[in-house]
Amino acid sequence: MSLTGSGLNSMRSIPTFGTVGAMAEIIDNSIQWRVKGKVANINVILLEKGKNKHVKDIIITDNGVGMGDIIDTCLFFGGGTNHGAQQNLGKFGIGLPYACCSQSTKYHVYSWQEKGKYKHVSRNHADFKPNDIVVDKPHELLKKLPDFFLETNPDLATQKSGTIIHWEDCDRVDPKMAKTIIKHLDQRLGRIYRNFIKKDDLNINWKTYNIASSKQTPTKVAKNCSTIKINDPLRLIKTGTLLSDSPYKIKDGKQNIFDQIGDEIIIKSEPDPALNGHIHKIKIKASLAKLEIQKPGGGDGGGTPIGKLCSKSYGISLVRGNREIKLHTFGYVLPNSQDARNRWWKIEASFEAISDDVLNVNANKTDALNFRHMDTDQYENYNIDGDGSVGFDIKFRYDISCVIHRLMKDLFAKVEERGKGQRKNKKKNQKCTKCNSFTIKKGVCENCGVIKKCPEHGQVYVNGICPSCQVIVTPNICIIHKEQLDHQGNCPKCVTPTEPLTDDEKKQLIRILKQYDVFNQDPKAIQTTIDWFVKSSKSHFIIFVPDDLNPHSFLKYVSYLNKFELIFVNTLHPFYKVHIHEHYINGDDELESLILFIISWVNAENHYNADPSTKILIEQFRGHFGLKLSENLREWNAIIAQSGKTTA
Repeated sequence: MSLTGSGLNSMRSIPTFGTVGAMAEIIDNSIQWRVKGKVANINVILLEKGKNKHVKDIIITDNGVGMGDIIDTCLFFGGGTNHGAQQNLGKFGIGLPYACCSQSTKYHVYSWQEKGKYKHVSRNHADFKPNDIVVDKPHELLKKLPDFFLETNPDLATQKSGTIIHWEDCDRVDPKMAKTIIKHLDQRLGRIYRNFIKKDDLNINWKTYNIASSKQTPTKVAKNCSTIKINDPLRLIKTGTLLSDSPYKIKDGKQNIFDQIGDEIIIKSEPDPALNGHIHKIKIKASLAKLEIQKPGGGDGGGTPIGKLCSKSYGISLVRGNREIKLHTFGYVLPNSQDARNRWWKIEASFEAISDDVLNVNANKTDALNFRHMDTDQYENYNIDGDGSVGFDIKFRYDISCVIHRLMKDLFAKVEERGKGQRKNKKKNQKCTKCNSFTIKKGVCENCGVIKKCPEHGQVYVNGICPSCQVIVTPNICIIHKEQLDHQGNCPKCVTPTEPLTDDEKKQLIRILKQYDVFNQDPKAIQTTIDWFVKSSKSHFIIFVPDDLNPHSFLKYVSYLNKFELIFVNTLHPFYKVHIHEHYINGDDELESLILFIISWVNAENHYNADPSTKILIEQFRGHFGLKLSENLREWNAIIAQSGKTTA
């Protein structure tokens, strides 16, 4: 199937990974194709333009082996050469084109394997009308690189081989200014690639230049130029880390502020029949802060620079092939989840790319959807027939869950034990009514003051609840007949109930629902929700869930088994935050009318979606609607604020 101009622009709306993920995809390629025995030297050049000093161009250069004629397909979606590779960082063949189009509509690739023979390909979305077939021109051969690259990175003139990625006139860079980009991305990239930097396989440099006009020579901004240092969440790597720099430097100069707890735990699967009996492995490693770090002088170390740094790495670091793909709680409930002492223990889980399918690693390598906490009730739900015929993958995931859950409890117990008998500073502190910890000091909660946001989703609490925490709405009225449902969820006027789900259909739906942590946290949520839906004869299944990558998208939906619609309402959208969340929390009647509105919207779209020619137009309209709704709400709130009134 050919890609059209309309389809090309639609690719920008597919959930990807933001600026940090886009950069990581390019860095992955540079590591994978580095010259054997040579350090991968990568420069990320940020070009500020105009008076506001917003970054408009991003150039990423490396000293790798370069590309030959394969450069002609490098911008194709799926045009990579490592599909299914089991030991590479790249594997899916979509990283480069997705990374490029996620940040810009005009991008270039330069690559060479011999000095003086520079290959160049580019793509400009403006060149393709909606119905045009996207056909890229073959590469052009250049005798020299553009002057701009040589001015910002003189070393390129002597490199025998390498690759340059240039995102021109970026419109989706987040944050916008160079200093802020570095502030937000420096530690994340240092964490993602810590193992490569540790082995001296990788060196990543920030370079910032400013240019007021096209005729001006780029001016280097020295204060925004630096080298990325190792950010090890376990704090076990002792050299080349953030801790060697102010403000994290320890007075005695020592780096080993955490100790590894026990030996590395290796969890093995049963033989995988799809891979000729391959045994999958996942390695679990844990660390614990030294007593003098957690309790300096007998007091609490949370307010120290190191304590604040450690608060940024709650949860489990999931590592694929030495590269971190995510730092998250993965459905595990932290011991005493609001307790700031969770910062003093760390866990890392690592695996190889050959286990991607078992752990369900997504295409942009930002998550492993099957790496989620699974309790005993959930595990037993997979054995519906009671014959013990649970797949090897389910058993593997359950074994991982048991080990990590037990380890988390043991680590926190050790941290908690240290606090006993060391209360000399507690008299100065009061109990916080929000987080229930004795961390109020000088009118500020050291716990909440550090965390400020939900450790699971990173969202600011509203009325003590994270707006991004996933919730499921089950209306208590029949949407069709407007009748009150009975205690079993049945409508008195619905004569014919929804056709029951088959076992296979039920298993498919369970797999979809298990992608969301709310179901993992409540073992009965899946069965309760499915039972309600079937009994109440509904054709719309509404889930409120955060869409981190598309915050201005209001809703999306998919038809499931031609029996009902799965409707996902974005909890990050301002309309949800202002007009839905409070009604849900309070159980207001207004929630029913809002649900009716959402369902009516979906029904109206489905009426026209039957015509394939209008489907793309409807999807585009829905996206524009969500964006305009965000903008109008922002303007409305500003007007309300000026009038001195409060928002509804």
